[in-house]
Amino acid sequence: VKPDAPPTVTARRSVSQIDRAIRVNTGHYDYRYLCTELRRKRMIPIIIDVRARSLDEFDDLVRHPGEEFTYVIRGRVKVMTEFYDPVVLGEGEFIYLDSSMGHVYLAAEGCDEATVLGICSSADDDLLDSLLGQHDETAISR
Repeated sequence: VKPDAPPTVTARRSVSQIDRAIRVNTGHYDYRYLCTELRRKRMIPIIIDVRARSLDEFDDLVRHPGEEFTYVIRGRVKVMTEFYDPVVLGEGEFIYLDSSMGHVYLAAEGCDEATVLGICSSADDDLLDSLLGQHDETAISR
């Protein structure tokens, strides 16, 4: 590749509606994986409804490859991580973290449920399959 060669354009795009998302409903969260018709992405956008209220509801902290950015759309979340003190985020606030570090999101005190936009990224082309593989197949609806 020549140093002055124009960058390769993949021309990938995805336009969709929320009702076309892959839904995963668990005891802690309801996930809506977005833009799923575009395969082998390195960035996975997810709308997540957070209902978990306590770390005691989890067997262990969540870990997966890559990094993630989470933006609070509605409510307040308490972010618990393996190496840092908990932090509470309100609407319009966000966090960026290493997803291989143990972490969970909880509905913060005084909030029954919160909604966040999470964007997971990884150099792994199979990131979506890796994320979906963490769920019980019976919880997934396509």
